[in-house]
Amino acid sequence: MMLFVVAIFLLACLAALAFTLITHPGEPDEKSPTPATEHVQ
Repeated sequence: MMLFVVAIFLLACLAALAFTLITHPGEPDEKSPTPATEHVQ
């Protein structure tokens, strides 16, 4: 049962990583500032 949970977790991480790469291909993080950097400014 634990192996099944770990497999689902890894699959979700890979899906999130692939989604990020597809939506933002080669974009630097500096282009879109995160709320953390906006709070500092």
